[in-house]
Amino acid sequence: MQTQHTTQTKTNQIYSESGKVIGSVNGGVFRKSIAFSRHALRRPPALAVDECALLQAREAGAVEIRIRDSESGKVYSCPIPLFKEHAFILDRGFGKQYALLLSWWTIRDGEGLTLQRPPVERVKVEQLAMGF
Repeated sequence: MQTQHTTQTKTNQIYSESGKVIGSVNGGVFRKSIAFSRHALRRPPALAVDECALLQAREAGAVEIRIRDSESGKVYSCPIPLFKEHAFILDRGFGKQYALLLSWWTIRDGEGLTLQRPPVERVKVEQLAMGF
């Protein structure tokens, strides 16, 4: 009789400063969902992530960020080293956040079809300390 072994990857929940679950890390990917029309920055066009969420995600082993728009089904993804290199700091009354222009995100539709890739640029391969 054979025993089947299944490997389950641990999921770590990510919390806002107020203690609300805002995402999770599983398999090296920090995932969260937003309503793009309410949460995306308009000027400049960008997506932002709370500083505390980024720190928790890195501690949980995240190497990539994926933000799903619950309205369109689009998924915005970015390796954390690229995010760190091009993000800018802002605080618009919701605590310290790091925002990345939409042009730096890989964007896929709900079917997984790539709609946009970031500009070609040398991305550091080695793991970078968060340093935020």
